[in-house]
Parts: sequence; structure tokens; C-alpha cells
Amino acid sequence: MSAKRKAILEEARNFYQFIQDQEDEEAWLIEKQRICQAGITAKDLRGVLSLQQKHKVLVDEIKARKNKFDQLGATGRQLIAEKHPR
Repeated sequence: MSAKRKAILEEARNFYQFIQDQEDEEAWLIEKQRICQAGITAKDLRGVLSLQQKHKVLVDEIKARKNKFDQLGATGRQLIAEKHPR
């Protein structure tokens, strides 16, 4: 019975870890969307260069998080394939 209980607890822990990771990534994405939709315009060359640098930083940040997004998607697909009750 303890082995069965352990398996159930591990399954619940994995599910709630997935939910927490998904919420963290969604919050990050919403924050970045708000920043991108701010409509900041540049009035001179320095402003344009600053915006380009910010864009490059965002692209690099997205590339760095891509593995986490992919892993999260794979975990979600696995939960669906296993017909997780939640």
C-alpha cells in the first residue's frame, strides 16, 4: 500500500510542478508582451539603437527559454497521452 501511495503522491507532485512551471512561463510571457506593446518610439539615432539593443536582448532571452518551453510542452502532451484526470 505504501508503494501505491508513494506513486500517487509522486504523480500529484509532478502535476503540480507542471502547473507551477506553466504559470511561471505564462507570467513571463505576459510581462514581455506588455513591454513589447508599450509603443515606445525613438526620436533620434540613439533611441533607435537603444530599441534595437532591447530587441536583441529579448530575442536572446527567448532563445534561452526555448528549451524550457519545449520541455513544458512535452510534459503537457505526456499528461494528455496518459489521460491525467486533471
